[in-house]
Amino acid sequence: MVAQGDGRSARSSESLALEITAAARGSARLWLAATERALRSAEEGGAVDVDGYDQQFLGLLTEMIGAVHRLAATGVPLTPDERAGQQPVLDRLTRTALQVRGELLRLTDGAPAAHARSVLMDRALRAHEEADALLARQAGAITRASAPHWAVRGG
Repeated sequence: MVAQGDGRSARSSESLALEITAAARGSARLWLAATERALRSAEEGGAVDVDGYDQQFLGLLTEMIGAVHRLAATGVPLTPDERAGQQPVLDRLTRTALQVRGELLRLTDGAPAAHARSVLMDRALRAHEEADALLARQAGAITRASAPHWAVRGG
């Protein structure tokens, strides 16, 4: 009986971990969309809501940090960042968002653009892709761990 209960508990933890991972991936995608909108609006000379951008980014960062803590609390092993020794994913997202924010502030003050929108958008896209890839690896590791041994290749 204990083994069966432990199995259900592990599946429950894995399901929760997958939900947390999916929510974090969605938040990262929303940040990328907000970044693209803000940069496009600035480039087109439209009104730029820097405070709104800040709030959206802080929401993302809170979700991502919370996801790491909630994942750890599930007991499901965390997938390490494969780029060991390089800047962690959350730091890359934060640095990119701060660069975008700085550019938005310059543009709202009427200063000429220091960076082309395409350069900042490329940085944002790379930061998002790295975060998404890490979260996808985490989801894959959870899925593989919860599959019966006979359902996993090489198992």
